[in-house]
Amino acid sequence: MLAVFLERAGIATIVFGLVREHLEKTRPPRALWVPFELGRPLGGWSKDGSFQLEVLQAGLDLLDASGPVVLKDYAIEDPAASDDLAWQPPETSSAKTFKDEFDEIEKLWQQACQAGKLPSSRLQSVSGVSGLSIRESFDWLNCLHQDRPFPANDSKQNITDMMRVRFCADDIKAYYAELAFTTGNPTSRQLGSWFWQQSQAGQTLRDIRQANIESDNDLRAFVCGRLLVPGAWL
Repeated sequence: MLAVFLERAGIATIVFGLVREHLEKTRPPRALWVPFELGRPLGGWSKDGSFQLEVLQAGLDLLDASGPVVLKDYAIEDPAASDDLAWQPPETSSAKTFKDEFDEIEKLWQQACQAGKLPSSRLQSVSGVSGLSIRESFDWLNCLHQDRPFPANDSKQNITDMMRVRFCADDIKAYYAELAFTTGNPTSRQLGSWFWQQSQAGQTLRDIRQANIESDNDLRAFVCGRLLVPGAWL
């Protein structure tokens, strides 16, 4: 484990672990086990970050603990793991296609920006990992879904078309998620249930996966089969 080598170099470390059995076996010098969802070592998202700061402080407190190996449990449950019963997903239920839904999502984004719930500077792109505007990311995914040629790949980023598809999917998921947080504080389960089981975008990504998972093109099969839809929502 990297922490052991850093400690040998004189750099104090703290490991936040989500699986206690792993910490027991790897025995890092200082570790805090947290009972949170995988991928959230400091807990879920909150507007002021107060809970994450409390978890971080509990980890930093281990620097004062003695012993060659320190393993402590953080016994407080993540408040963000409780469903927001008042939350309602963005209203796009009348949309019958991915394009119709995306058009509605864009309108809701504009309304949220005008209301100060989202920064207007992010109207065109959210995470931007694809190197494209959010509308261009939609176009790339829609081309693959409809088995049409991709737009010209004239970006300066040196990546293949299929890897750009993966990044476009990431941008679309982030775009939907950030809008969802303007109407409440949903848990990841609530977000996932809405996006993957109710939205046209989620269904489109599932359709793309199913249509390409056995492609003769290995990269196409890998990206569509492994990188577009989380295993929990297959």
